[in-house]
Amino acid sequence: MKYLLALLILIGGCTTGYVTQDIPAEEHFNYTILFCGECMDKLLHYIDNADEAACALYNADESIIEAIDAKGTLITDSSSKSTATDVIKRNYPGIMHNKFCVFDRSIVWTGSFNPTGTKNTADNVIIINSTLLAANYLQEFEELKTNESSKTATTKIILNNTLIENYFCPEDGCIGILQSKLSAAEESIYFATYSFTHPKIANELIIKHSNGVKVKGIMETGSPYSQFETLKSNNIDVVEDTPKRTLHHKFFVIDEKTVITGSFNPTRNGDERNDENVVVINDERVAIRYLNEFKQIWNELKEQN
Repeated sequence: MKYLLALLILIGGCTTGYVTQDIPAEEHFNYTILFCGECMDKLLHYIDNADEAACALYNADESIIEAIDAKGTLITDSSSKSTATDVIKRNYPGIMHNKFCVFDRSIVWTGSFNPTGTKNTADNVIIINSTLLAANYLQEFEELKTNESSKTATTKIILNNTLIENYFCPEDGCIGILQSKLSAAEESIYFATYSFTHPKIANELIIKHSNGVKVKGIMETGSPYSQFETLKSNNIDVVEDTPKRTLHHKFFVIDEKTVITGSFNPTRNGDERNDENVVVINDERVAIRYLNEFKQIWNELKEQN
């Protein structure tokens, strides 16, 4: 009987295989995923319907800037073309490359989307309702305002049985995080990236491929340091995106159950110099949405070639 009781206690302390002890949790996991086309209108909708907004955006259209100004504060990169005097421009050795907003201290908007009105880009956004996740982003927001930097105190939270991980670069070492997640892949890795120049991540994908993990990727290849040819020469199935569109995604799908997304490109600057954010979502329902986006672009490119 005592063994049965111990087993029940163990099960009660676990959520989809994760020990919940010392991991903060909320009972809901409400989210919205956007693959852009409608992202500009959706962002304006969220801003207009919020009482309070805190946004860190690499660049933004004037309509977005004006909308945020009416509700809160915008931090943007110092190279932003905006002439608005009430915008805080982050002056840092790297670029302020984040693309996130927090609404009413309870809703997080993040992903690859720059709200500039640029057409023909492939982007993604995930919007998550969580005061715990929002607190992480608000802590980072305050650090950006004051030019401070500290490691994220709470990198893991559980939302209704779903483990969410959250990191900010350069302080949290995002290349190391990404490499460790890829190293744990057992069956498949699918990725779509705008800029992929980091040799450590290319080497990790080559190792996983050689160990029998299915690896497929879609990439932009404009950089002279692109790892496209390295991956291709090691028999990894990668395709280059069409010149008619900018593939601005920055996501990985691992074993069809884990998604890594945010503003972070696998580059040295993204890891060591830029202000970036990463969110890791361990949920098959979320993973299938990103995988479907990958397959749609993949199939389109294969038909053209």
